[in-house]
Amino acid sequence: MRLFLSLASVLIVTVTSAAEPVYMWGKDHRGLQVGARLLSATGKLQVGDPIVLEFVLKNSSDQEQTIVVKQFERTIPTLGANQRIELNVLGSSQRKWQHTLAPDEVLRQRQYRVVISSEGLPAGDYQITARTAFWLSVGPNRGTGVPFNRHIPITIGQPDSVQLSPLPVAEDVRDQIYWGDAVAGVMLGARFPNRKTQYRNGEEAQADLYFFNATTEPIEVVYEIPSSPSAWNLHLQSDDDQFVRLDSGVFGGASPHITRRLTLQPNRPTQITGVETEISVGGETKLQKIAGPSIRFLSDKEAAQPGDAKRLINGSGDYTLHAAITFRRNDVVDLTLVASAAGVPFTLDASVD
Repeated sequence: MRLFLSLASVLIVTVTSAAEPVYMWGKDHRGLQVGARLLSATGKLQVGDPIVLEFVLKNSSDQEQTIVVKQFERTIPTLGANQRIELNVLGSSQRKWQHTLAPDEVLRQRQYRVVISSEGLPAGDYQITARTAFWLSVGPNRGTGVPFNRHIPITIGQPDSVQLSPLPVAEDVRDQIYWGDAVAGVMLGARFPNRKTQYRNGEEAQADLYFFNATTEPIEVVYEIPSSPSAWNLHLQSDDDQFVRLDSGVFGGASPHITRRLTLQPNRPTQITGVETEISVGGETKLQKIAGPSIRFLSDKEAAQPGDAKRLINGSGDYTLHAAITFRRNDVVDLTLVASAAGVPFTLDASVD
């Protein structure tokens, strides 16, 4: 008699637990560490996808800790040069959560997520950074942030699909506009009028600013205009790239918010200061010549009037003036945009009044 053995096929199923999420961690700060990650399997998003960031808090000490965390109330994301998205996470003064964490325990809850729309952003490689996300309540009306200060890389769409137009080249180098990096397809440039690059004490250097639409389609922007020369976002750097301290004068108090709506045509510089233009002030529209960012040069400190331009006191040398402007694109729904011009060079001879 023959014996036939039949081998049954055996299906072996191995069940594994989900992989632990990988976070980017900030430095230890008094026994606490902030971690963050992009909630995306690949780190790549399509244009228009929400950008979802999860923030966690780790007890990195060897002792149990009880902390009171402010609820994430509002996020103000800003896109600037180098495709950098800066998150400003504000904590609630009213809603707070108490947590007790064992050593090495990680606080991970859905309420500590930040969601930003990428609608309207050009395809590209971006860096998201946040100085802090978690604000701890440490007493009545007092709070302290746990530092993060890391950059989270993300890719939106196909970066190679975005081609920026070449910048216009001046026929005479003295007419050159100094352009900064593109921010959502828009560049800011600056130059001094009348080809002036030499100044002395008693004079004032005022730069003209320009927008350049480096895309192939019209872009509608709304940008903010300071209500006085002293309110421009500007700084000086010396010829060895050191920041130069300026006298800021006297604060003139709250002033009406000034904005201008403008359609930028492709591949064409548009001057936005030093020219008469239609602006909106407190809901009313009027014509006004907008003065650009300026610095006054003085041999000695003198009394300033509210709204006076920033001043440089008795400082001979070679410098560059750097200016920035805040604007919005209607199709970029969630981010405030900040464009910076490249430094405009000039020389100050403070030995002559």
